[in-house]
Amino acid sequence: FLRRGDWCTDLATAQQRAAATGKLILVHCTRSFAPCGTSIRCEREVLDTPEFEALAREVVPLCHVTTHLDATADRLLAQWRGSGWPHHVVLDATGRVLGTHASHREKSVAELRDLVGRARAFLAEEAAIAAERQALYCLILPPPLATPALSL
Repeated sequence: FLRRGDWCTDLATAQQRAAATGKLILVHCTRSFAPCGTSIRCEREVLDTPEFEALAREVVPLCHVTTHLDATADRLLAQWRGSGWPHHVVLDATGRVLGTHASHREKSVAELRDLVGRARAFLAEEAAIAAERQALYCLILPPPLATPALSL
């Protein structure tokens, strides 16, 4: 499945790419220490499809592998509210969690696309609220009067 899309395998690279392109990061969390039927099916039947390849062009895909050998990798899964595999997360370029997809169940490209769409809608609403607050702030506190320059 990694050949479908320009996958990153570390968070820092994904964040740099997201910042440079303005795209969201879609994380696929899986594990290497024990075979997981649900993860294998997701990778074969969802991530290794032309439909996912199209979605991968709209986001920065990141494959996060938990190994139980790297404590940081295990902490990231918990930080992203994951409790099982496969787990999918949408992040902004700063690493802020914008959405998660329930673990332990089958997934589809449509569900992942919906997850990304809801994250985009959240960011648009957040931007609209910030713009509204700024407009109200300008009404409440007018700009300061210009002060003449002092000459010596």
